[in-house]
Amino acid sequence: MSSKVNLNRILRACENKGLCEVQETIGEWSFAISGLPIKLKIKVVYTMPQGKYKAIPNFKIQNPEQNSPNLSVGHSDTIEEALNDALRGFLVNWIPQYKDKIKFEPVEDW
Repeated sequence: MSSKVNLNRILRACENKGLCEVQETIGEWSFAISGLPIKLKIKVVYTMPQGKYKAIPNFKIQNPEQNSPNLSVGHSDTIEEALNDALRGFLVNWIPQYKDKIKFEPVEDW
């Protein structure tokens, strides 16, 4: 979270125009996972007014047991928690023995 920009002030100044959330990108991490045919990246943003961190993978994942692609995104108190939650949410659906049947869908506007 940048100390140079007051996200709360920006949010309050624009809320009558429909602005309901401001995000600041904190960082981006890449993961090399054995057998995974894509390069998994996870971006962490700080969100206001929640005052929480959110980690967003660059791909949704769908294993053969799912009806639709999964994207695990939630709010966390720390950068590490957000990153860990997003990585675990992705990997729970990565089943190496089904790697040829797993589908990956890029996250729009990532």
